[in-house]
Amino acid sequence: MILVMLLSCFSETLEKPNKQLILNSEQPILQEHPEAEDSDDDPNILHIELRAAAKRHEIVDWQQGETLVVDGYAYNDLLPGPTIRAKIGDQVIIDFQNDLEDPTTIHWHGLQVPEDMDGVPWNRDPIMAGESYRYEFTVETAGTFWYHPHFDTEHQANHGLYGAFIVEDPSDTDQTGIPLILDDWTFPYEEDSIDHEYFHHKNLDGVWTVNGVVNPKIELSDTQRLRLINASNTGYLDLAMDGAEWIGSDQGLRAQITGLEELLLVPGDRADIQTTGGVLAAHPYSHLGGERFGEARPFFTVEFPSTTPSFPNWTLSGESPTADSGRTDGYYSFQGDPRTEHWLINGEQFPNVTIQEFDFGTTQILELRNVSATEHPFHLHGLKFEILSINGEPPAFKQIEDTYNVKPFQRIRILVEMDNLGDWMTHCHIIPHAEHGMMTVLRVK
Repeated sequence: MILVMLLSCFSETLEKPNKQLILNSEQPILQEHPEAEDSDDDPNILHIELRAAAKRHEIVDWQQGETLVVDGYAYNDLLPGPTIRAKIGDQVIIDFQNDLEDPTTIHWHGLQVPEDMDGVPWNRDPIMAGESYRYEFTVETAGTFWYHPHFDTEHQANHGLYGAFIVEDPSDTDQTGIPLILDDWTFPYEEDSIDHEYFHHKNLDGVWTVNGVVNPKIELSDTQRLRLINASNTGYLDLAMDGAEWIGSDQGLRAQITGLEELLLVPGDRADIQTTGGVLAAHPYSHLGGERFGEARPFFTVEFPSTTPSFPNWTLSGESPTADSGRTDGYYSFQGDPRTEHWLINGEQFPNVTIQEFDFGTTQILELRNVSATEHPFHLHGLKFEILSINGEPPAFKQIEDTYNVKPFQRIRILVEMDNLGDWMTHCHIIPHAEHGMMTVLRVK
């Protein structure tokens, strides 16, 4: 049965991470990350090959004088996997080979793809060990997206299976940008005695990397656009950077630019920023509630060795939020307790859920209600949504998202255009919460 397979844990037997002393203590320079190779001569077709396999990662923590050795996984033997870079309207063909010892899938986080391409073993089996599968879809929205497994995600993604997926709009002022995947190398789930939620209080205590490198220096010459992706299973990033600006969110450019005095990047979320140089830092943050606290930790430094950068002139919509009609067509109530690891949506634990159904071509207003004492990054597959209001107050400008944080006891109303047929997973992107039941299905029929 697919559901049995979906809930079962097929993770490989992995050795516990170990640390080795190192002598190098200089801040490393982040090298340009490889992009997936296109094998098709047609400029409107992107045809690439991806392979998932076991991989030993050596995470050099030059600040602590140690190397963390992790027996994990990788796409195409890279950490992160190769950057997939397409443009609006491209047909994307990905021939995937699973050389893991376990089943897996690939989910294209934030992209609106056909149901059978979404990488969720809800209506079809996962890709078994040694087997291959062709993913094929067209990309229609520019933005910063990413790919990762949606099978045994808690282990596979946590051990290195992820990569950036960039869709460019040729009309953008600075369409390219540099994808930077932020991830932590902490493994609280391998010890039965460890309280999973303890790590949520201590989300900066682990080893954090940027494209697999600890606190690197990023030397730029011709772009100031950085595409940030939080690939952590659980870690929230309370980011700040002097003089930087926040220009893009989940689904492309924002309606307005704001400063980067504070940016909460939750698991699964993305943000495009622009900078003329400086240090991006993260403050400790607990998704159990509370304000920013503690001393900030530097995540990377940006320098322009040979140029004097200036911000480009962006053409932004400046749109105001859509007016809330006041009706409610459906809701999702998030419930649970970090002490029991028992997580629910609408009082139900996946896979024993009631599917909410909506007609294709309609526009619906859904309400997100967090009645737990824990924050939850709400992620909707296959669709995108507009934030109408938070606790009754509309945002300052129009916001289109696919992943959005819901704080304790918040009520968020969202507008969803039901423009993609299928059964779409709806879940918390704190992966242990989803794995313990905080997941359901929205059907567009």
